[in-house]
Amino acid sequence: NLFTWWFGIPSSSSHALIGGYAGAGVAKAGFAALLWGPKWIETLSAIVLSPFLGAVTGFTMMVLVYRLFARVAAPKAERVFRVMQLVSSAGLSYAHGGNDAQKTMGIIVGLLVATVFIAFQDFRSSISLTHLGTNYILQLRRNVSFLNKGKLKESLEKLPRGCALLVDISQTDFIDPDIIEVINDYATHAGLKEVTITLRRAANQSHILQSWS
Repeated sequence: NLFTWWFGIPSSSSHALIGGYAGAGVAKAGFAALLWGPKWIETLSAIVLSPFLGAVTGFTMMVLVYRLFARVAAPKAERVFRVMQLVSSAGLSYAHGGNDAQKTMGIIVGLLVATVFIAFQDFRSSISLTHLGTNYILQLRRNVSFLNKGKLKESLEKLPRGCALLVDISQTDFIDPDIIEVINDYATHAGLKEVTITLRRAANQSHILQSWS
């Protein structure tokens, strides 16, 4: 949009916005991310038709106004057009501002939806509990925030008596102190359920959970 403005190329920022969204989707998931419905046809058609319709409409209105005021004296026409220019400018500003405001609101809503979706997916995939027989693996991935505290407690409560638990934090970038507290508390009382608990971590994570590992 900035490129077309700089070089004076007539284009719509609305179309640039739609193209930006589409480009982001294609970059992330390929062309399969685009849902080719009637809205795409309407949008692409408007890109081609809107300049032509705008030119025809503007020319028609210019000819119409010229013919209507062709016989009107210049001072009288000037008084009328001076007022009408203010009215038309106010109408243009209102329409253009309303359109831009809708685009801004659309961007904000899109960002909020994307943020919630990403946070929800991250929340679901941050902690996983798998097992083979009596051997259980509690794996913590990426960023484990305090929001995962309830899910962690629920996972630990599911462990049966006498099992072996491996806590894997080797793929974790951040662990909230509340999460560390829950794991440490469980490790402290694991003997009461005859649970054997060990820790797998990366070389740069030696400072995490070292009290019981």
